[in-house]
Amino acid sequence: MLPLTLELPAPFTLVALVVVTQTLVELVGMVVYVKVIPRIVTQHTPMTPI
Repeated sequence: MLPLTLELPAPFTLVALVVVTQTLVELVGMVVYVKVIPRIVTQHTPMTPI
């Protein structure tokens, strides 16, 4: 998507920064979810024998 934003006229140069920032925020959010959610689930799940 970034190459498409680079073709925009000069007044829209901020769009490239917004796209990159959004991508980084989503990536960091996914990494946090992958690390945090398993810990939360294992803390609240009782260990019962099968």
